[in-house]
Amino acid sequence: MRKDYPQWAAKIFALNYVIDVDQILRKSEEPVEYPKTGRLRLITVGRYSPEKGQHLIPAIAQKVKQSGVDFEWYVIAPGSAAQKESIDQELQKRGVADNVIVTNGMPNPFPMVKSSDISVQPSSFEGFGLTVSEAMILGAYVVASDIPS
Repeated sequence: MRKDYPQWAAKIFALNYVIDVDQILRKSEEPVEYPKTGRLRLITVGRYSPEKGQHLIPAIAQKVKQSGVDFEWYVIAPGSAAQKESIDQELQKRGVADNVIVTNGMPNPFPMVKSSDISVQPSSFEGFGLTVSEAMILGAYVVASDIPS
């Protein structure tokens, strides 16, 4: 880039996106807070925010349940009690409150991600966020929104 834009060379720098794989793997070895139940385990990690798409989870979970899949879906999302309550109410309304467990975040989600079968990122515009990379490092399959570029 510096070669193509020499007039800006002094202001151009490379910012590498580095993930500490060893740290993620090490943290993932801590005890799992929720033992596996034999059901398909889904997980979504990310702060409550409209663009993260957690508000879509109740409707998605309802469709999964209607298709006959026996599943549990952990939503690890730091945020306000009002946001959690809103999702909890929608889960109740759609009959999937027993399938979807919403937590208000946790200090180390890596053991949960590692023990999950599928990491779901229902984002509105973040197609390949950090949590996708982390889930892939930990061996979970990833289902993410199809975000046009």
